[in-house]
Amino acid sequence: MNYNKIVFLILLSLISVHLEAQNNSDHLEPVSGIFGDYDFAFDYHTKIRKVLLKDLSDSPDLRFITLPSFSPEYVLDLNYDKKKEEIYLIFRVCKSKIWYNKNWEKIKVLEYKKKIDKEQYDLIMPLFQNALNGTRYAEEETIGFDGTDYYFIVFDNGIKAGKIWTPNEKSKMGRLVEIGNELIKFTRNKVKFDKNLKDKIELLNKELN
Repeated sequence: MNYNKIVFLILLSLISVHLEAQNNSDHLEPVSGIFGDYDFAFDYHTKIRKVLLKDLSDSPDLRFITLPSFSPEYVLDLNYDKKKEEIYLIFRVCKSKIWYNKNWEKIKVLEYKKKIDKEQYDLIMPLFQNALNGTRYAEEETIGFDGTDYYFIVFDNGIKAGKIWTPNEKSKMGRLVEIGNELIKFTRNKVKFDKNLKDKIELLNKELN
């Protein structure tokens, strides 16, 4: 068997494992703590905290972090200030990618802020709480060459955190990511919090509950 054929078979095998993982992306996987991270991941995640998450709340009600392979990282926070009775969505995006950037400390971050009402908050939070409650380890290892890591964090009687890597768009977690991105567009005044978005949230929440 020649070298090129061996390489092709290895690539095909890896892609098959990746596609299998994508097709089964109906739940989040646990997030490793400091002792479960590889050194390179710990270093990268530390930079994310120092740049992208700098000055954000240590305990937002909801946090949705997106780490793409080839484009800048971004985060969406949901904060409910009960003393002021104000609820905000906060979207932050790096102007340059942090990953393997020698000048990562100088990267600028753009921020957008949107006030929402209690009804919208009560629609959003249960969806992400239910998604985190269903977190479990994957039966198949996810292997791929590029893609996007999505992290979901909810502060609900302590920190609950889960992640998913490039889910199938039609899967439950793929639809959760889509809703997260719709909320980002809403925060940037690019879409409205309309009936279509509400229906998507209610339907997926019903399936996850």
